Amino acid sequence: LEEGRDNALTIWLALDEADTENGCITYVRGSAHSVVGASPLRTHDFSSVKGFSQQIIDYDFSTTGRDGSREIAATAQPGDLLLHHSMMIHRAEHNKSASRHRRAIGAIFYGVSACVDERRYDARQREIRRRAELLDGQTTRSSTPSTMLDRCPNSNIP
Repeated sequence: LEEGRDNALTIWLALDEADTENGCITYVRGSAHSVVGASPLRTHDFSSVKGFSQQIIDYDFSTTGRDGSREIAATAQPGDLLLHHSMMIHRAEHNKSASRHRRAIGAIFYGVSACVDERRYDARQREIRRRAELLDGQTTRSSTPSTMLDRCPNSNIP
């Protein structure tokens, strides 16, 4: 995205319980207010967390305190809906649970001023796929529909 990329809303619908062990979303309190309407987006690069393709590289988490001083862990139950502005600083750790999923449905809604640079978008998608291959060793429950369906009888999800 190019122009208008800082005017977006992300929704995240929890299909499974999400907590600090299996990688719930963590927000930095007040971070959206400090940059909305400001100049360019913070510098991003690829993350090492499967399912979260990028991370901020020019943000000092020590000033927010990874000890939680300004961070809020957004734990969620199945059916909970989390919403945040695109400028809200957020993160999620990889799933450290040996037995629980962290499945969710996410969507991003961009403002009418947003537009796509097709060349940059295509290049980024190729790079995401290439780097995803490097993350295949991470513990994940599944990203294939057939395995997800195998677990449906024990859940409240039809």
